Amino acid sequence: MKKITLLFALILFTAPLSMAQKKITTFILIRHAEKGSDDPRDPELKPEGMERADRLVKMLAKTTVDAIYSTGYKRTQQTVAPLAKEKGKSV
Repeated sequence: MKKITLLFALILFTAPLSMAQKKITTFILIRHAEKGSDDPRDPELKPEGMERADRLVKMLAKTTVDAIYSTGYKRTQQTVAPLAKEKGKSV
């Protein structure tokens, strides 16, 4: 009985240690900022959208960013371009 209790205690106390060592991956999904109406298929961002893209840089200033992905549309690329520049990343 003592061996079972000791084994249970060992498992109970080492489980949090193994969980603490797991790496956490966080994905941040961002919808494109305000789009213009210059091209119905692939519009540029409005000035308000560019301002929001700049605010995104400030919001994530203290965040480590490992990768930045975007679709091929101008509005999505323009939304993440300031962040990519600030973090030294390619999109």
